[in-house]
Amino acid sequence: MLRGDYPTALRNFDAVLAAAIKRELLTDAALIALDIAEAYAALDRQAEVAVICKRLVAVFKEAGMLNSRLTALAFLKTAAEKRQITKPILHQLRAFFEQSEANPSLIFSPPG
Repeated sequence: MLRGDYPTALRNFDAVLAAAIKRELLTDAALIALDIAEAYAALDRQAEVAVICKRLVAVFKEAGMLNSRLTALAFLKTAAEKRQITKPILHQLRAFFEQSEANPSLIFSPPG
């Protein structure tokens, strides 16, 4: 999805992510986190994704969203810690978050 100037894109995404969290747009925040994850993966900085996911997990818990979206974020955090983020994983997570917006009871199934 992203091309080119990753550092600039990451600065912009950080601001957009903070705004989404502040406005409690949690699904949007998760989708933005996936864009950030893609950029960090391209820069071989997957550990940074784990930090973002940890923050989002806390935000989701604080908002009482203890459902499969939280499980999906935890999965992404673990994949980042293991340096196993791939485009297919990001694609599956993006599809899950987009579908879960309309269907909050949707169950997340980790790839594999």
